[in-house]
Amino acid sequence: MAKRLAFFFIVLLALLALGAKVVVRQNDIRVTSDTGIYWADSAAAVTTLDAGIERHAANVLEVVIGVGGALGAIVVRDSGLYFNGQTVADLLLQRSGTTLNVRLGDDTAYSDVQLEGLTAGNTITWGTGAGAISHLQGPSDQPFQIRAGAGQVADIGTFVCFGGTTAAFPAIKRAATAITASLADDSGLCAIIRRVVEEDHVAGDTLTVSESDSVHTNTGVAAVTTLTLPSAPIQGTLLTVVRTAAFSIHLDPGAADHFIYSGGTMTDGEALYLDTLGAKIQVVADANGDWVATYELGTLTEETP
Repeated sequence: MAKRLAFFFIVLLALLALGAKVVVRQNDIRVTSDTGIYWADSAAAVTTLDAGIERHAANVLEVVIGVGGALGAIVVRDSGLYFNGQTVADLLLQRSGTTLNVRLGDDTAYSDVQLEGLTAGNTITWGTGAGAISHLQGPSDQPFQIRAGAGQVADIGTFVCFGGTTAAFPAIKRAATAITASLADDSGLCAIIRRVVEEDHVAGDTLTVSESDSVHTNTGVAAVTTLTLPSAPIQGTLLTVVRTAAFSIHLDPGAADHFIYSGGTMTDGEALYLDTLGAKIQVVADANGDWVATYELGTLTEETP
């Protein structure tokens, strides 16, 4: 059996070397004058329903439909691997050095690639050169997310635009360790529209640094209320407290922190009372974790003056 197969391939190669065409059918082999190998059904001759591989020119191997017929699904050339044809409506896989390019069939531009999922060993780069514009786009009906692996950082660069790249759109810009809201063309700063959180406390509560830049009242309270400020707060934490009921609000800075206000520097752990209706104080945490008053209104009384 092995000797018969070897003999078969020797004959096949000899025929191809002579410029012959070998037609491979279900039960026989037929040779015609063209150079190619065809897979046919049981019909007497190769038809347009059959597929073959032909050498049409130097360095060109084409999958065709029928003898000398139209191009089939795949065309292999020295310039790349073509799918269906070589027009703008077709697809080309092209090697450029160690890079695999996905281009239009006529090689005039790059083609889109749609993936359900993509796993990359290190990096994924869009565009080349300093002037390239790269973008990531998710499906229209789902949010686009950038995530890093566990314990890693998702670095999205130093400048992120929203909606466009002109002064008509906003952006987020990193400058060293600071973040600024900028215009998308980096010509200036943009406005920030935000909502201030307001909370009415009908009982004592402990505030957190995550509530920074919020307003706290005692609307609806039926007794004196104690609000405990965050212990060892992050510098810049900003809180505003307003007395809106007939009962006093006691502000507790925490055991190791104190208030600095118009009345002086208080002792660590000493509370400050908002003793009149409408009294108000705004405090910000300094570098030492203490609370500095930036605005005061009404009567403020120290716990142990």
